[in-house]
Amino acid sequence: MDPIMDPKEKRKNAVALARQGETFRLMAINGQDVQNSKRFFDKAATAFKEAIDIEHQDDSQYAWAWAHWGSTLSYLGGMMRKSELEKPIRYEEAETKFLKAIKLNNQYAWAFAHMGQNYCWWGINLIEHGKDEGLNYLNKAISDCFKTAIKIDPYYAWAYAKMAFAYRFLALVEGEDKKETQVNYDEAVSCLGKAIEQNQEYAWAYAYLAVIHRQKARAYKNVSSQVTDPDRKLTLMEKQSTEWEKVYDNLEKAVKIYPAVFEPPKFLDIGCFNLEPVRNQPSTSETCENPSEKDDKYTLYAKAVSKVHKEGYLAAEADIDKVLAAFAKE
Repeated sequence: MDPIMDPKEKRKNAVALARQGETFRLMAINGQDVQNSKRFFDKAATAFKEAIDIEHQDDSQYAWAWAHWGSTLSYLGGMMRKSELEKPIRYEEAETKFLKAIKLNNQYAWAFAHMGQNYCWWGINLIEHGKDEGLNYLNKAISDCFKTAIKIDPYYAWAYAKMAFAYRFLALVEGEDKKETQVNYDEAVSCLGKAIEQNQEYAWAYAYLAVIHRQKARAYKNVSSQVTDPDRKLTLMEKQSTEWEKVYDNLEKAVKIYPAVFEPPKFLDIGCFNLEPVRNQPSTSETCENPSEKDDKYTLYAKAVSKVHKEGYLAAEADIDKVLAAFAKE
């Protein structure tokens, strides 16, 4: 860069590069193109770096570029997780960018929330491979990031929803699928309720509520299987039934808003976070069941609800029969 270039011209060039970076970042995320996503993320990271390098600016206007550079690197971490298993380089690099953004603007809710997501993915990576310090990242995501983002912006639905994601994994790690008292699952339900208060059309939040209520139902079932007192068992079965009703209700709401809500991102590999983590195992493939096999009945249900919504109950009759048969085997 020409050292005698006019400061306004430098700023103009920096902004153009940052916008170019954001375009590539969004193309990678929204395109769902596995082949090209990494290339787009790499281009985005380069553009953000060049934008910041133009003047090495340390003013608050550059916080946006630092934060979105951090998000880009975090997603690259999600793509490269297997190849960087023992050294989650991208997550570490992303953290430095988010911290820089927050240093420049300590009221930047977006940066706090996305740093929280980065900590979640980083923590899951560590936990699933026997590294207990991953719990620290999950707790840090909640206490230092999501709660701060919400304090800055109480209407930040995405931050509430992602905090529920962190609470859910904490619940899995702490064995709440086998407990009647489910503190973290309840926190997740509360967060998702607040997200939906801010956005009544938040399909992902409804879908994730269904997931949480499913886990709570399973927890009550697991506890009831160990109980011999008839009255106690009946109470637990009633709680289980209530949770299943909430599962169906939220699944239907989610699929009506967005039928493809259950399709996972094609380019991310952040681990089998839908399953109970298994500690001290070297390989994800050895520790995770096949999610499609485990959740087959729920996939059938989601498809049936979608068909009802689009074509009516008569058209979906055969699909509904399959769902009922699948759940009868539970």
